[in-house]
Amino acid sequence: MKKGNWLSLGGFLLFAIFHVACETGKNATEPPQSLNTPVELTFTRGGAPIKVLVQLSNSELNLTDFLTVTIESRFEEGVQVTPPYLSESVYSPLLLVENPREETFWSGENERLVNRWTYRFEPLISGKFKLRPFAISFRLDKEKTTKLEEWPVYQVNTEAIDYEVKPIDVGELDDIRDIKGLIYPPYKYWIPVVTFLALLILSTAIFLLFRYRKSRQSELNIATPLIDYYSDALKKLSLLEQQDYISKAEFNVFHTELTSILRNYLEHHFGLRAKEQTTEEFVQEIVRTRTFSEEQRYELNQFLQLADLVKFATFQPGPQISADALANVRTFIHTTGKPHDI
Repeated sequence: MKKGNWLSLGGFLLFAIFHVACETGKNATEPPQSLNTPVELTFTRGGAPIKVLVQLSNSELNLTDFLTVTIESRFEEGVQVTPPYLSESVYSPLLLVENPREETFWSGENERLVNRWTYRFEPLISGKFKLRPFAISFRLDKEKTTKLEEWPVYQVNTEAIDYEVKPIDVGELDDIRDIKGLIYPPYKYWIPVVTFLALLILSTAIFLLFRYRKSRQSELNIATPLIDYYSDALKKLSLLEQQDYISKAEFNVFHTELTSILRNYLEHHFGLRAKEQTTEEFVQEIVRTRTFSEEQRYELNQFLQLADLVKFATFQPGPQISADALANVRTFIHTTGKPHDI
């Protein structure tokens, strides 16, 4: 073969190798397609100056992933929007893993105010589920009157949103090696003996101290019995539940009684001036005294805002929200109160 032909063949082979290398490099660096399929739905009320957007970070997620739910209310000036009340019946069987984050900002693109609430959930079981409907309540400044109970309340209702939680493929874990047994250090018999004696001495000291304090308390005990406000609040909740106000659709009476039981418990069990303060003043005092955890303060704030809507406005919460409110108050009292030693 002539020298020119050899050069042409060599040039062709170099070009072919270069082309294949470029294509291979291109395919190797091309990012895989994302499996995330976020869902965003918009809900409105005919002619109302407000829109509600609900976004799920993914319509299909693994059991080991988290689901982020973002709720936005976009509205014009002169609109008062109430934060969403997402009870457990709305997002079950998901588990709320942290308190929702709230943001308020101005959207120049839409020329509207935006309230955004971000919730983070953890799935507990796999399957196909729905984020159940809920409502965003709002009022108009131009309709405000001197009497708060005559200020109309409107709602934007959402629809159910489907999502799926996929199970974990156990086959992917086949390559896990067996766990070997623990390697114990050389055994020293004197350690458990000394530990047992120390625990025995400590237990005896605690027992004697308890007996001494109990005897002193019996000597100084006053004849007037103490009131156990923890048990008293739980009894009142049971009596309220027996009245069956929810099935009678007497929501105003139900939430008024429920609020009274909670405020009486807070005032006497923790020494807070719950009955003498407005909701805003009471929430400020809770934050200042730091009697409760951040999650407990959030639950109190949510419940008291709901109670004010029912008591001073025309808001009708319905049976499910009322039943959830009763359950949340009972859980709050169980987790914060301890019966007195009478």
